[in-house]
Amino acid sequence: MGVPPYDNKEYRFCDSDPSAQAGRERVALLLGLPNAPNDDGLRFDLSFYSGGIGVYDQHAIAMNADAGLWSATKKHLSAKTPTESVGDDAWSEEFNWLVYGDDEFPSLNDAVVAFINRQRKDFQDQCTPNMTVLFQAYSNVNDWSALWGTDTRLNYLGFSQG
Repeated sequence: MGVPPYDNKEYRFCDSDPSAQAGRERVALLLGLPNAPNDDGLRFDLSFYSGGIGVYDQHAIAMNADAGLWSATKKHLSAKTPTESVGDDAWSEEFNWLVYGDDEFPSLNDAVVAFINRQRKDFQDQCTPNMTVLFQAYSNVNDWSALWGTDTRLNYLGFSQG
């Protein structure tokens, strides 16, 4: 199992599939987990496409979590807080464009919460200002991943177009 082939077809994996094992394995790959997570509290909708127009992937995951899962996922994605992201000269401009766009917000946290809530799937937790929020290093408008949640729940969104 790996990245689906470059063949102009969409490959979709959902927690509601009759056999969701292949999707659970892809969840593990996306989050950098050593094993596929069990289905207790796990929801996902993963879409992979690559072909003549390039790559167009959209991934959404919500799952029960603990400190170990958060740590593994953060490490795998080289994830940073929004404050760390805007403080990194190598990608702060792209990160700001991703979360603010053309809109104005009173704070970075407000922009991040609004961005995630616009993008999230209905089965994912609504992002609130007091949640942990992380973005994959070098996230930009064409390729980004976001994590948010609590000590016991993790939500993930990933998008890649190129």
